[in-house]
Amino acid sequence: MKRVYRYFVLLLFLACAGPSIIVQPDQPNKVIVLPDDPALIRTFEGHTNRVRSVAFSPAGRHALSGGGGTIKLLEVFTGRLIRTFEGHTNWVYSVAFSPDGRQALSGSGDNTLKLWDVSPWIKPAEEPPVPPPAVAEVTSSTEVSPPTGRPALAILDFKGVGVSEQEAQLLTIRLGTHLVQSGVYRVIEREEVQQILVEQDFQLTGCTTNECAAEIGQLIGARQILAGTFGKLGSTYTIDMRIIDVETGSIMRTTSFDIRGEIDRVLTEGLAEAVRRIIGSN
Repeated sequence: MKRVYRYFVLLLFLACAGPSIIVQPDQPNKVIVLPDDPALIRTFEGHTNRVRSVAFSPAGRHALSGGGGTIKLLEVFTGRLIRTFEGHTNWVYSVAFSPDGRQALSGSGDNTLKLWDVSPWIKPAEEPPVPPPAVAEVTSSTEVSPPTGRPALAILDFKGVGVSEQEAQLLTIRLGTHLVQSGVYRVIEREEVQQILVEQDFQLTGCTTNECAAEIGQLIGARQILAGTFGKLGSTYTIDMRIIDVETGSIMRTTSFDIRGEIDRVLTEGLAEAVRRIIGSN
């Protein structure tokens, strides 16, 4: 079963009980399972590339790991590799078990989700039956609260027009600091953005359209993208920025700000004012 998506599938989330799973940054090709006794550590090896996602089965006896273009089914308490599933043509970013533990779902950078039958390798007695879902009575007066939380925002390095690349990069970093301090957005770390783009071999050169910026947002899991330009004309510095909705590729908000004098004033005064304008503060 396969359904094609336009953009990379980045994350499937599964909350489960049982032992803890750790993927260490300095050992990205290993999955370490930490049982109830924290003195015991089991390391599963076999992936030839970075492990991106792991998930426990509902009973906690099996685990899935996604790394490179493969998915591995593991027996947690013996360390046995049960089976390797192949079929994706790009990075596997997410794996999850079905509630009954008989199927697995994987999401990949090849723009597909793949549904796998793992029941031949898991005995029926090893996974508990799935209880029927609880039915909640809903009356006409029930109100559904909207989802809360700050939208995830990624900042692309601003272009410099009459401003050096190094100065534009420094100003972009300080701009991110002001946005974090505003508390309006959950700003994705610049290093994380750069790492994902490098791993996906995504070239920013020539990426000047809103659609291209939205595609970057899909790759890094952002809801909104901030892009813009720092410029200089005569003795006046300009700040132009726009926020792009990742889902639609449309511009949500724009602002511009001009300041005369040295570039120091852009750093110490201009950026703070531009941020106040773009987030709609007075």
